[in-house]
Amino acid sequence: MDKIAPLKTIKLSNKRVAKEKWMTKCLLKSTLTKQKLYMKAINKDNMHAARHKYVQYRNKYNTIKRKVKAKYFSDELEANEHDIKATYGT
Repeated sequence: MDKIAPLKTIKLSNKRVAKEKWMTKCLLKSTLTKQKLYMKAINKDNMHAARHKYVQYRNKYNTIKRKVKAKYFSDELEANEHDIKATYGT
């Protein structure tokens, strides 16, 4: 079977894999959207409108990201409030 259909190892793209435990799939997708808007914003054509759209999206993204991160750590601390060792590792 290996001669006909050998197993292949694949490498996942860093764009779709969360680097932090608190990163959600929605935040990863929003990161890609933010990067696309940035690339359009630095383009010379229609720079002002694209830049304005990028800045609004970036600000909203950063606000949501901070809230998700704070909620994750808050939940982790509450879950481990009686276990000092686990709390320290959070």
